[in-house]
Amino acid sequence: IWEGLFDLGDCFVSEAKAMEATEMRIPFLEMYQILHAMKSRNLEPALKWAATNSDKLKHNGSDLELKLHRLQFVEVLQNKGRDEALNYARTFLTPFASDHMAEIQKLMACLLWAGRLDTSPYSEFLSPTHWDKLAEEVNRQFCNIMGQSHQSPLSVTIAAGVQGLPTLLKL
Repeated sequence: IWEGLFDLGDCFVSEAKAMEATEMRIPFLEMYQILHAMKSRNLEPALKWAATNSDKLKHNGSDLELKLHRLQFVEVLQNKGRDEALNYARTFLTPFASDHMAEIQKLMACLLWAGRLDTSPYSEFLSPTHWDKLAEEVNRQFCNIMGQSHQSPLSVTIAAGVQGLPTLLKL
């Protein structure tokens, strides 16, 4: 399911006759759609999910919502300009100012470098690794809220088997 292979998961569920597992499909489908949208550099589904689950994320000590808004702010600044980015910051970053003032100040300084952010002292905000790390964190937090492991059960099982198999073969 973590890889988006829902047909394969459905096959396993039907062969195991574990129909109660089919109810877990819907939330994981939502997670997969969020992660797929993030690969296309679309943060809207992730932002909606984070806003809906804001209290749970805060309870877990996560600042995922701020990270999503930070990345969206940089995208708006790069693609729509300074005025749109300032409006975005006023609307979505203001609630985080009391706890994350230093981060917000860095983002506001980016406004001075609009159109040339890649040559600024804040060019690290443009790194593509932010997208990958944020997708991993969305996956981790999504699974955490659901009470599930963020790692694929199939890959964990295979890894355990690969580690244990040499010992068993020696016996």
